[in-house]
Amino acid sequence: MSVQVEAVKVLRRLVGDVHRYIEHITLAAAPPLSVSPQSDPASRPVAPPPSAPLAVSSLPIQLALLHDDVLLERFHFDRATIAYLCSLLRPHVSNTWMQVEGTVCAALAFYTTGAFQSPMGDCFEIDPAVVRNVVELVSDALVTVSDQFIKFPSLAVQKQVQQDFLSVAGFPGVVGALGCTHIAIRRPEVNPNLYVNRKHFYSMNLQITTTADCRITSAVARFPGSFSCAHVLQHSPLEALCSKGGLGKGHLIAHSGYPLHQWLLPPLQNAQTKADVRYNEALRQSHAVVGRTVRLLKARFPCLDRAVLPLQCSPRASARVILACCVLHNIALLRDVKLPGHGAGALADLTALAHLPSAHDDYNCESDDEALSDSEEIVALRVTAGQEKQAFTIQQFFA
Repeated sequence: MSVQVEAVKVLRRLVGDVHRYIEHITLAAAPPLSVSPQSDPASRPVAPPPSAPLAVSSLPIQLALLHDDVLLERFHFDRATIAYLCSLLRPHVSNTWMQVEGTVCAALAFYTTGAFQSPMGDCFEIDPAVVRNVVELVSDALVTVSDQFIKFPSLAVQKQVQQDFLSVAGFPGVVGALGCTHIAIRRPEVNPNLYVNRKHFYSMNLQITTTADCRITSAVARFPGSFSCAHVLQHSPLEALCSKGGLGKGHLIAHSGYPLHQWLLPPLQNAQTKADVRYNEALRQSHAVVGRTVRLLKARFPCLDRAVLPLQCSPRASARVILACCVLHNIALLRDVKLPGHGAGALADLTALAHLPSAHDDYNCESDDEALSDSEEIVALRVTAGQEKQAFTIQQFFA
């Protein structure tokens, strides 16, 4: 541990030397200031106080000094993807605190640590209050562009998605795997009990659907942790899309905490025949992609993993951070960005993620019959249609 402390001290001294060098060449290149005797003293440039942190305008230069492996370790994205994110978000994150590159990297540093006082803030002397504002700014920007990266597959694309799922365990017609996970947050100031989940910690309940290759196709993060997965589904845009025929002849698969629909197939509660058992096993294997996606999401963005630290934001800000991480997750998959310490690409070592500590333990499998406010007649019709779809699937593919 003492070696690590000394290494940090050396790094900070090195960064300080770079700061002083950059400040020196900047001042040397600047023209001398001249103030007219008749000018108003209030209009003269005011030098920053000696205790103020250095202008973060030099931050991109400092980042350029970091090795590619250090960038990946610190931000969980490579240099090319960081540049891509800066270009993507530039219209949305311009501010008076720092340049776009510094803004994006400060937010990425938060996503990888969960702390506003991150190693990046320590080394580059960025005030935690500025980092908090920057994280909210970048998170809002990522949510603004989320429709470009989180898209539910269209009817034309669903055939390929179904084929990908079919190759996993032979379960037909799957357009997506549906599930929820709890994201721990600090104790909210308003209605805190609403955010206490069944495991007795404060959380937001994140609902996602995924493809077979762990790509997130829909995400809802605004519901408190006390709300069940069935309640979240019923009040999300996904339920409306599916009820209006947005899946064609396909369907979603889910765990047993979800209600049966014609477009949503959970496991059989009481598997009686060999075909029933095969149906449940194929569904379980296909649905496991949700757990892998959650693990991958929390491994790349530890701010979402309560084993690291609950999100130190309000519920609204936490929901934006969660959605921002979902967007970045899909960008990482699109650009095949590896995780530090893992395989050559984002999906190269997913089997290793099965052994990561306990992101899956916060998987929400809780049912809530009271959340379903439909009349008994509508529920009966829904269950009957779902049972017919379930029976047809078992008879055609597992008998």
